[in-house]
Amino acid sequence: MPLEGAFRLLPARLQAALEALGYRRPTPVQERAIPVLLRGLSAVIVAPTGSGKTEAALLPLMARLLARPGAGVRVIYVTPLRSLNRDIFARMSRLASMVGLSMMVRHGDSTPAERRAFLSSPPDIVVTTPETLYFLLSVEAFRRALRGLEAVVVDELHEMLDDKRGAELVLALERVERYAGRSVQRVGLSATVRDPWLAARMLAGPRPAVVIDLRDLAKRMRVVVDSPRPGPGDEELARRLGVERPATAARLRRIAELASRARGSVIVFTNTRDTAEVLGALLKRLLGDDKVLVHHGSLSKEERLEAEARLRRGEVKVVVATSSLELGIDIGYVDLVVQYMSPRQALRLVQRVGRSRHRLTEESLGVVIASDNVFDVLESAVIAARSVRGDLEPQEPHRRPLDALAHQVAGAVLEAGEVGEDELYWMAVRTLPYHDMGRDEWGRLVEYLE
Repeated sequence: MPLEGAFRLLPARLQAALEALGYRRPTPVQERAIPVLLRGLSAVIVAPTGSGKTEAALLPLMARLLARPGAGVRVIYVTPLRSLNRDIFARMSRLASMVGLSMMVRHGDSTPAERRAFLSSPPDIVVTTPETLYFLLSVEAFRRALRGLEAVVVDELHEMLDDKRGAELVLALERVERYAGRSVQRVGLSATVRDPWLAARMLAGPRPAVVIDLRDLAKRMRVVVDSPRPGPGDEELARRLGVERPATAARLRRIAELASRARGSVIVFTNTRDTAEVLGALLKRLLGDDKVLVHHGSLSKEERLEAEARLRRGEVKVVVATSSLELGIDIGYVDLVVQYMSPRQALRLVQRVGRSRHRLTEESLGVVIASDNVFDVLESAVIAARSVRGDLEPQEPHRRPLDALAHQVAGAVLEAGEVGEDELYWMAVRTLPYHDMGRDEWGRLVEYLE
């Protein structure tokens, strides 16, 4: 059957590839975004998890690359996590290759052979992290490869808004444009931005940008807060597990019960890596070594890849994770998300619970296992209620973080050998975090760097 809606605006080669892969009708976000991005406009796209934002961004950008063939890196897709890098590549590289476009991942897990191949034959589309992008800018071969750059996509934009990583990233994008020699289309994606217009100002600076806001499509979400009381047998369970308090054993028992009843896999989110390790070890003793895995950024590449793959294939019952699995990675069918202790933010809880029952038509289900501390219970209850209502915390960009600016200025000077002070100053004040930086403060930073 022929493709429908905005898919028909795409070139014939891309339409044929979409049909071969089983696409037929665009999702609402794709219907709205494709015409906008085909015109070369910068945009921020806000839509729920599972609504097809990645395709909404990349399909029109691929169409633009096909319409104007060129050499070097044409699109940079930036994501905050390496696991998300791998996921975007797995989902989109086949489509890219079917239409004659090359796509590569470049991040901290890349092997020496992959790094050499990347520089010797730069892909049309590179998927990377902010930190790897900064490193790549120090490599002359990569800077030369940016001369044909058309667009930059920043995924999970909310992660950058109130973080110094965001301030540094928008400075780096100014440097990217300097090497591209032109204004580059910018596209931001998020499921949980509270203020899309602020996000657009952060991403695009003074450039015009469109907001495509489909938050009204938000998935239904149910969140339960549970503070299990110790029952008969929990004192003995505490002794067997080697934990001090029966209340801790009761929480572990409840997580094991929830996992045993779940139809699919369960992700248990913790707030720290240490807690993830301890909780994972204890749950293995309750559920079995083969049913529980741990995933966080300090583990080896092999351990993280194994956890992601087994979760995607449904071969593991429980994965205990930190924020390393919080974002938009396709992790197969997860029936339930458990948050161990208060997540501290509604924004974070929405993102995590959204990992469960990933399809847009399904109700996401989460359980917060609170401690026996009344303040943790009350905080968890308030955050759960706000999450269900969509009442997320406001996010404000860091104002003039000088360490991030110093890093980017030093990088620009080291790469070029010499850069005009005025050029660097105007590069900074074009960005939202530094828009009100005065000459006096700038002068003090330059003196410090000298």
